[in-house]
Amino acid sequence: MDYFLYSLALIGGLIILIKGADFVVDSSSTICKRLKISPIIIGLTVLAIGTSLPELSVSINSVLQGESEIALGNIIGSNISNIALIYGISLIMVPVVFNSQDNVLESIFFLASTLGLLFFFIFFGENFQLMRIEGIILFLGFIAYMVLLIIKEKKKMNKLKKFPLLEEVNNPPSQELVDPANNTPASPQKKALPFYLVIILLFVGLIAVIGGGILVTNGASFLADKLLVGVFKVEPAFSKTFIGLTVVALGTSLPELITTIVACRKKEPELGFGNIVGSNIANILLILGLSATIQPLSISFYLVIDAIILSVLSVGFYLLFRFKKSLGKKTGFLLLGFFLFYYVYLFLKTFGVIKF
Repeated sequence: MDYFLYSLALIGGLIILIKGADFVVDSSSTICKRLKISPIIIGLTVLAIGTSLPELSVSINSVLQGESEIALGNIIGSNISNIALIYGISLIMVPVVFNSQDNVLESIFFLASTLGLLFFFIFFGENFQLMRIEGIILFLGFIAYMVLLIIKEKKKMNKLKKFPLLEEVNNPPSQELVDPANNTPASPQKKALPFYLVIILLFVGLIAVIGGGILVTNGASFLADKLLVGVFKVEPAFSKTFIGLTVVALGTSLPELITTIVACRKKEPELGFGNIVGSNIANILLILGLSATIQPLSISFYLVIDAIILSVLSVGFYLLFRFKKSLGKKTGFLLLGFFLFYYVYLFLKTFGVIKF
C-alpha cells in the first residue's frame, strides 16, 4: 500500500508541479504587461525561468531535506534528456536550419555552464561537496547571462526600428480577419481577468509548485530507499542518484518536451532549440547555483561520471549547431540512440552488472 501511495505522490506531484508552473508563468507575464514592463524582459526572464520551475522546486526541496543525490541527479538527468531525448524527437519531426551568428551568446553560455559544472565537480569538490562559493559563482553566471541576453535583444529591436522593412520581414503583419463594416477584428477579444484574480492565480501557482516539489521529493526518496534498496538490493549510493537521473529528471523535463513538440508542430523548430539551450543553462547556473548556495551538495563519484557523459554530449551538440548549417532526422536518431545507450548504462550500473 505504501508503494502505491508514494508512487501516486510522485506522479501526482509532477502533475501539480507542471500545472502550477503554468499558472506562475501566465500570471507573471500578465502582471508584467499590466505594469508596462518590456516584452523583452518578460520573454527572457519570466518565461525562461518559468520552464525551469519544476527542476527548481524539486532541487531546492531535495536540498532542504538532505537529498543531494536527487537534486544533482535531477539537474544532470534533465539536461541529458533535454538534448538527447527531447531535441532528438524534435529533429525527427522537423529539420532545423541554423544561423550560427544569432546564437553566439547562448552557445557560449551553454557550453561554459556544462564544462564549468564538470570543472567544479573534479577540481573544487571539497570533501566531495559543491560548496556555497561555487553555488554563488554559478548564480552570478546566470545573472550575467540574463543581462547580456537582454542587452543583445534590445540591440536587435533597435536595429529593426531603424530598418522598418527588415522589421516587416521578420515580423509580418498577422492575417487577422477584419469586419469590413467598421474595419475591426471580426472575432471578439478575450476579456481580461481582474488584477486581483491574476495575483491569486500567481499565489496558487507558487503553492502548487512548492507542494508538488515536496511530493515529488518524498515519493522519489521513498521509492529509492524502500523499492530499489529494500526489494532489488541496490546499493544506497546508487538508489537516489538513479531515481534523480531517471524518474525525476524525465518528469521535470515534461514542460520542455511539450513546448518543443508544439513548436515543431507549428513548424518553428528554432523555438524548440532555444527552449532546450535556455533550459540547460538555467538548470546549471540558476537552479544548481541556488541549491548549492542554500546548502552545500554532496557529490557522489558516480555522478561525476554522469557529469562527464553530459559534458561529452554537450560538446558534441555544440559542435553540431555551431558548425553545421542544418540538422535533420539522422542527427535526431543519433541523439535518441545516445539517450537509449545512456539509460541502458544507468540500469546496468545501478543493478551491479557493471562497476563504473
